[in-house]
Amino acid sequence: MFKFLFYIALLVGVAYGAKWLWDQNKDTLAGRMTTDMAGGQLIKGQEVINKAKGLVSSAAVDAVQQVVNTYKAETGSWPSSLQDLLQKGKLTDIPAGISYDPATGTVSGSQ
Repeated sequence: MFKFLFYIALLVGVAYGAKWLWDQNKDTLAGRMTTDMAGGQLIKGQEVINKAKGLVSSAAVDAVQQVVNTYKAETGSWPSSLQDLLQKGKLTDIPAGISYDPATGTVSGSQ
C-alpha cells in the first residue's frame, strides 16, 4: 500500500511540476512556435511569389526581345519604340515592367 501511495504522490508531483513549468513559459513557447511556423511559411511563400514574378518577367522579356530581333532582321533597324511594334501588329500588348532601349534594341524587365 505504501508503494502505491508513493507512486501516486510522485505522479501528482510530476504533473504539478509540468503544469507549473507550462504556466510559466506558455506565452513564450506558444509565441515562438507560432512565429517560427507561420512566419517561416510566410517568408517561404513570399520567396515563391518573387521567384514566379521573376520567371514571368523573364519570359516576357525574352518574348518581346524576340519580336524586336525579328523586326530588326526584317527592316534592318531597331524599332523606335515598343508602342511602334504594337501599332504595327507585331505585339498584342506591352507587358508590365518591360523597358526598351531603341539605340541598342535591348529589352529589359524590372521586378
